[in-house]
Amino acid sequence: AMMYAAVEANGVLHERAIAPDAELASVVDARAKANPAFMPYFHLQHDDYITLKERCCAAILAGSQPEGIATIQIAIDTLKLAETLKPLLEKQLI
Repeated sequence: AMMYAAVEANGVLHERAIAPDAELASVVDARAKANPAFMPYFHLQHDDYITLKERCCAAILAGSQPEGIATIQIAIDTLKLAETLKPLLEKQLI
């Protein structure tokens, strides 16, 4: 599956991202052929999962917080912000 995202303001494209790129798509296709029973997103996010697990395990062993990984408090605060912004953004869409 391909994902596309674009950031546009006042008719000007500021950022565009397409995932997976050609290189990752070939890796994902090979993994899917080798493991057809796996959910497709496992193949796409495999390397990110490995990085996440390595950082978390290393932090546990060091007795510290994992680098670049949100804490539960950050997740809670993010959800609170999303709940606050949701009605404001919905008004703009209507």
